[in-house]
Amino acid sequence: MIDLMQSSSGPVHFVISKWDIVEQSYTLEQIRDQLLEIDEFKNLVRLRNQAGAPVRLIPVSAVGKGFAIAQTDGSMKKTGELPKPFQVEVPLACILPDRMKAMIEDLVKKRESELKTPIEVKPDIGFLDFLGQLFAGGLKAVQESLPRKYQFADNVLKTLIEWAETPAQQKVDFAARRTEELRREQAESSKRVADEETALAHSINCFVSIQNQLAYRFPASELRVL
Repeated sequence: MIDLMQSSSGPVHFVISKWDIVEQSYTLEQIRDQLLEIDEFKNLVRLRNQAGAPVRLIPVSAVGKGFAIAQTDGSMKKTGELPKPFQVEVPLACILPDRMKAMIEDLVKKRESELKTPIEVKPDIGFLDFLGQLFAGGLKAVQESLPRKYQFADNVLKTLIEWAETPAQQKVDFAARRTEELRREQAESSKRVADEETALAHSINCFVSIQNQLAYRFPASELRVL
């Protein structure tokens, strides 16, 4: 499986199931650290980091907390509580923003190759401004360079880029600040759904909000090897 992952250009998600049981004994940080003790796993994360592709460790539970209790003989006993699925949508929700980041990075590399001159983002220039310098016309030019199914409205693309380009060490703080704001945006966008374009915009708002919640709840979910 690791060989297949190393040759893939897409995001890699390791999903930890039955999190309602696992979290009673281990934190996600402990699991991450233990996995990174495995050379093959650590090497995969390092190579994917170098390629600019995300690797995530995502805890999920199909039934959520309180649905069943572990017994001393290893069996599980249902409590009578209704299932409350936990983060089962997260792996899918992360794919589109991650894919957008990968495509934009490919566009940047191709554009730099065409110009034959490396262009760097200076500390006082944001990534959106950098795209504006690299592609005449800014977001519009980037839009036209993407496959048709990924040609979102400018405000939607801007939302995806801003999240994707937030440095990993800043994402927890960013997530804390953005949580309520994203909830409001998600609620407002649902009221505007009238056609395929507005439905897509609402879906992306939901995806970014879900990614935001993952970074906020589980800072250790985004795997990095220095």
